Amino acid sequence: MTTKKQQKKRIINVISYYRLLKNKDKGLLKVCIMEKCDFSESTFQYRIRNANFNRLELIAVEEIISKFKLNGLA
Repeated sequence: MTTKKQQKKRIINVISYYRLLKNKDKGLLKVCIMEKCDFSESTFQYRIRNANFNRLELIAVEEIISKFKLNGLA
């Protein structure tokens, strides 16, 4: 079980990773996350801007990012 502090750190890592991507890769990652988490674009932007992911969303996003890294997309 993760503490709130650990979860916040994981969210910050996701946001930092997203911000470091090139625009082309950001778009691809954003689409993947929106499909997996069933977000609209405005919801996705809100979650990234305000670091507001719940636990299950964070797990799904981390899964997608690890697949991105495995495939060398970013």
